[in-house]
Amino acid sequence: MKLERIVPVTGRIELLTGMHIGAGTETTQIGGVDNPIIRLPKDGNPYIPGSSLKGRMRALLELYLGKVEGGGDPHVYKGDSCKNEYCPICYLFGAAADTQAPIGPGRLIVRDCVIDESLESNERIKLESTGLPYTEEKTEISINRITSKVEKGLRKTERVPAGVIFDLDISLRKFEGDPDSLLKWMLTGLALIQKDGIGGSISRGYGKIRITELKVDGKEAALPEV
Repeated sequence: MKLERIVPVTGRIELLTGMHIGAGTETTQIGGVDNPIIRLPKDGNPYIPGSSLKGRMRALLELYLGKVEGGGDPHVYKGDSCKNEYCPICYLFGAAADTQAPIGPGRLIVRDCVIDESLESNERIKLESTGLPYTEEKTEISINRITSKVEKGLRKTERVPAGVIFDLDISLRKFEGDPDSLLKWMLTGLALIQKDGIGGSISRGYGKIRITELKVDGKEAALPEV
């Protein structure tokens, strides 16, 4: 198996609504937020982990292609069927080692998306933040459907506010014999995220994004219609 080239895919991810990707803390301070967001240790800025973006892309592509397994499990390699049909899931994201898939490593590399602090719009949002940089608190309550009374106390969720822009940095490995359709499916995955969202509480309006300044191998590109 010969690696022919690595195709860079770059762009911007602009938040159209607040985004929450949790830090996984199990403790809450009195008066603090219940759901803090994940931040970079080096500067405390929020970021979109490459694992979150890649996982969302895979989940949406599996649903789009009808490849979700019974019980909602992720798609698994299906022998010659996946190999000969260049299954987008197996080729882009890789197959488990125990399947002994002869298709080589996953083609997709998704890096952490960090905030570009050189952008004037990002700097303005940072200065307007009332707490930690690039942060807002969203207060939510639970209301009884019949009485319209508040059932539970207030809950504060930390979010990255709308308007913040992250750098998108993806690479696609191209091995000898790989079809050009893998690039199309990777871009389709990004288009699905743009239609759906990233992070938690998407059904409540969180995490809507727009992908801009998209370039494939240094040339301007557009996302496919989905």
